[in-house]
Amino acid sequence: ADGGTIYMVEELFTDNPIDPGEIARRELKFVCLQNESMNTHIRGDDIDLMPPVALEIDGEDNLHNVSAYCANTGKLLNFADVYDAEGFDFSGTRSYDEANGYRSASMLVIPLEDHENRIIGVLQLINRRQGDGSIGEFTLEDIELVESVSYPAAAAITTQRLIDEQVTLFNSFVTL
Repeated sequence: ADGGTIYMVEELFTDNPIDPGEIARRELKFVCLQNESMNTHIRGDDIDLMPPVALEIDGEDNLHNVSAYCANTGKLLNFADVYDAEGFDFSGTRSYDEANGYRSASMLVIPLEDHENRIIGVLQLINRRQGDGSIGEFTLEDIELVESVSYPAAAAITTQRLIDEQVTLFNSFVTL
């Protein structure tokens, strides 16, 4: 793929002291954006410039954005050309393309599931490069390869999150 984006599901909680575990909203947060032909590699603090994708709008699952659809349903999406695709809002993709002089065509969107089959994120690949350098559609073989890599990647992300939570808990005890 020429480019790719990784989104992580983020749950933001209310400040309600009676129910501190109440989720105020869920969204997909950009954690990594990379595009080879544009020589773009954005991670860490720089990625905060990208707005999150809402998983719910007015209390209903967001099924119009491809990444939100994938996160909400757990279904893989494969488009030969996003400009010809129907049923989804690609306005964000189009505005990104216009602003950067790029042309998104093929797109593969895969849910990242942890060991408990919970969706923790989404991997979005753009513009499958073919051997001759042209852009083509993602094949069944591509999908199988990416899916086989997505499971260990999700497990590694979950493990890192658990370690980070343990460090935070330990630091809280030390502070206390």
